[in-house]
Amino acid sequence: MIQRNDKQGLQLSDTEILRQVNDVSNIAIGEYLRKSATEAKPAAASLCYRGIHVLFQLGAANFDAADKLFERAFEIEPRGIYLAWRAYQRTYVLAERTYSCRETVKSEALDFMYRALEMEPYNSFVASLSAHVHTIISRSYVAAFEMAERSTQLNSANAIGWMAMGVAKCHLGKANERFQ
Repeated sequence: MIQRNDKQGLQLSDTEILRQVNDVSNIAIGEYLRKSATEAKPAAASLCYRGIHVLFQLGAANFDAADKLFERAFEIEPRGIYLAWRAYQRTYVLAERTYSCRETVKSEALDFMYRALEMEPYNSFVASLSAHVHTIISRSYVAAFEMAERSTQLNSANAIGWMAMGVAKCHLGKANERFQ
């Protein structure tokens, strides 16, 4: 059970509290997905969420399945975040070498990323996923740092943005700063 210390509020640095919050979040998301699966037209966000879970299971078949889920989400609701996830998915395809043409992967990733940024320039997650694409796909570490910085300015709780900033700083020779 989550404990509260009235003088200090919730202790979000406590790993047990974070685990419980994560469990509650997963239950709520699971219930939402179950509910949306019964609807005639699935919610785009639900498809994206499923795509994220499939993507992180790794493997060529999962990469393809995740991309199709992100693509379908975009067809239902054209948003930049779904394109950003498609761009991010290409980083896994590249890293795991599950492609037939590296240039095609790179071209698609950059196209999805730029379109996502045009559609949702103030979305922290679009910026953070774009930072990762800059790092892995184009090896443009200054651009990656700028996107990561933008991401964390838009949402200081975006863990992907902070991770991208740390990686970019490391590539820019600022290894000691990345730990901040």
